[in-house]
Amino acid sequence: MEEKDSGLIETIIENDCDLCSVAMEVYLDLQQYKEKVVFKQIKKEKEEEPLALKLVELQTDMQRLLRTQMKQNEESKKSEAERRSSVKLPKIEMISFNGDKTKWIEFWDSYQCAVHNNKGLSNVEKFNYLRSKLLGEARGSIAGLALSNDNYEVAIEILQKRFGNTQEIVDKHYNQLINMQTATNKVSSLRSFFDKVERHIRCLEVLKQNVDQDVFVSMIRSKLPEDVLIQLEIQNGTEKKWTVYSLTEKLHEYVVVRERAMKESHPLQNKPRYDDPGQAMAKSMSNKMSGSSSAYEPIHKSSTQSLMTNSYKQRPQKKPFETNMGKCRYCQQQHWSDECTKYKTISERKTRIKGSCYKCLKDGHSFKECKTNKPCVYCGEMNVHHRSLCPKKFQAPQFVTHSVNEVEDRGETVEEGSLMSTNETVLMQTAFTVIKNPESDESSHVRLFFDSGSHRSYITQELAEKLNLKEEGEQDIHLVTFGNSAAKKVTTKYTKLDVKLKSGKHMQITANIVPVISGELQRRVVKDLWSDDVQDIVRSVELADDIPMMNESSPIELLIGNDYYLDFVQGEKITVQKGLYLLASKLGWILTGRVSDSHEVTQESNMLFSHTGIP
Repeated sequence: MEEKDSGLIETIIENDCDLCSVAMEVYLDLQQYKEKVVFKQIKKEKEEEPLALKLVELQTDMQRLLRTQMKQNEESKKSEAERRSSVKLPKIEMISFNGDKTKWIEFWDSYQCAVHNNKGLSNVEKFNYLRSKLLGEARGSIAGLALSNDNYEVAIEILQKRFGNTQEIVDKHYNQLINMQTATNKVSSLRSFFDKVERHIRCLEVLKQNVDQDVFVSMIRSKLPEDVLIQLEIQNGTEKKWTVYSLTEKLHEYVVVRERAMKESHPLQNKPRYDDPGQAMAKSMSNKMSGSSSAYEPIHKSSTQSLMTNSYKQRPQKKPFETNMGKCRYCQQQHWSDECTKYKTISERKTRIKGSCYKCLKDGHSFKECKTNKPCVYCGEMNVHHRSLCPKKFQAPQFVTHSVNEVEDRGETVEEGSLMSTNETVLMQTAFTVIKNPESDESSHVRLFFDSGSHRSYITQELAEKLNLKEEGEQDIHLVTFGNSAAKKVTTKYTKLDVKLKSGKHMQITANIVPVISGELQRRVVKDLWSDDVQDIVRSVELADDIPMMNESSPIELLIGNDYYLDFVQGEKITVQKGLYLLASKLGWILTGRVSDSHEVTQESNMLFSHTGIP
């Protein structure tokens, strides 16, 4: 057993030695492989290290380049800002609003864009800015609102309701168009007139209104001087019909040509030049010495005549007394206007200068707009009339004329249309206003009647007693009725009374007191007057008398004759439709003329048209 065991042990030991030898070899191989792996890793790390460094350097260079570029951009912006600051643009100021409804849309669009829709502003800030842009009536409409967030919306609502009503804005434009001052033959007046017409027409177009209507053509033509209208008619021809656009275009061309001609003729200045100092001195002396007549009575020439005179011949030097004398405003002869023998009466003289001012006799403005402040040399009254129109000096002579009929029955009722044709109604010239006692506060609302065929004005005895009017004296009235050749003489008393005008002022007139002026005026409803075309025009003006909405009777207690007719009725006329017109007056616009009516006329009018004179 021992021998066998020893051999086994040796075998095991040999096997162990072999195993140890193999294990060592494997270990050495592994160790060698490890070294190779480590070597390769170190080698790889050494190879990757320059790439990382390059990446770092590249990032550094990019950051440096970015900082340089940003710096350059900042410098560029700074230089651009400096360059812009050197060119200063004008500051844009938003327009203010003073309550003029025709300018509301312009104001609201501007304010809405700049402030109202700005989300960066609070309501208090908007309200504060709104207040700063309101003036007059507009500012007063929101004066009671405290400055707060909630009240801002309330203020906007108040302003829109009061000034932003589209129909009221349209009516305002119509009213201003109709009441525009009649243009004169001066270039500046024509330019101003054209600009106003153009503005109103464009505004009405923005408000979706149809402005290409015959009534606008008639209105524009009625406010142009005759010389200008003739030139426009020649350009348009006889066969072409005027439209608003063609008329305004031709008018614009005419104004531009006139302006160009004036600039070429007066390249340095428009004022008259005097080559001789003596001429300038004579002109200055004449203005100082001429008094009321020569100072306010220019020699009227058309612009074409003035242009030809200034361009082709030198103005002759006048002697001082010739310059001082001037020309008569009525007959254009060399004498004072109040010494005119061709036109002796006040009515004739007023007819000659119809449309001019009765205080200074100049064109281009009305009586109430006149700034002349001189007393009449005959009656001493200040700022009332020109001395050539003094009623004390130039009282109308006695006249014997015809009257339609005398009316003795107070209870008689007559139709409004006088001597009408079949199916046609004639609207008489009436006005509704307040009559006042000049010496007291007693007054009464009266429907008065205009009659240019009567030489005198009349008031009923009943109205005179009601107002306690003072009787000033007596006058004789001469009446001639149809079928009689002999005049009937009637002695009446006369009095003074005040008539309230549309402006709120009063005009004093003298009227004869008679028992009855006329039978009652029957005012009936006429369908044509309520048509859309007529109402569109009528609503845009202030009428002197209302259009009846139901059949009614109205007494005529005051008749304005030709002695004061032209003091009330002005020269402007608007064609509403064929035969129907609007006449401008100081009591409002008078709707008069003929209009179609199916009502059958069963009786004639007995209106009194008495013509009188002082014996």
